[in-house]
Amino acid sequence: MRKRGVPFGVLWGILIFAAYYYAFLGFGVYFVWDVGWPHDLLEWLKLLGSSIGYLILGIIGAVPIFLISIYFMIRDRNIGQNWPIIFAFVYWVLPDPLPGPIDDAVVFGISMALRVWFYYKTKNSFPISDKEFSSLLKYQRQIEE
Repeated sequence: MRKRGVPFGVLWGILIFAAYYYAFLGFGVYFVWDVGWPHDLLEWLKLLGSSIGYLILGIIGAVPIFLISIYFMIRDRNIGQNWPIIFAFVYWVLPDPLPGPIDDAVVFGISMALRVWFYYKTKNSFPISDKEFSSLLKYQRQIEE
C-alpha cells in the first residue's frame, strides 16, 4: 500500500519559504532601500512611505507563505522522522526565551542532530513487506533466466 501525503514535504516547505524570504529581501533591499541618502524632506517621506509599504506587504505575504510551508511539512510522508526540522522551523515564531541568536542556533543544531540520528536509525530498515520482497525476488529470478 502506498503512503499518502506529500513526498519530501519538509524539503518543499522549507524551499517555498526560503524562496519567498530571499526574493522578498533581495528585491526590497535593491529597489526600496537602494535609493541613496535622502537630501530633502520629500526624499525622506518617499523612503519612509516605500519602506512602510514594503514591510506591510512583506508581512501580509509572509503569513500565507508560512502557512503553506507548514502544510507541506505536516503532510510529509515521513513526519515521524522530520518533526525536529518542523520544530526548528516554527521555533523562530515563538517568543524568544533568550535574547540573540544563541538559543535559535542551539535548537537548530539539536534538531539537525536528531534528524541525522533518525536517518541512521532507520537506514537499515527495509521499507517493503516480506511478501513484496519475495515477489521481487521471484521477478528478478525470472528476468535472469
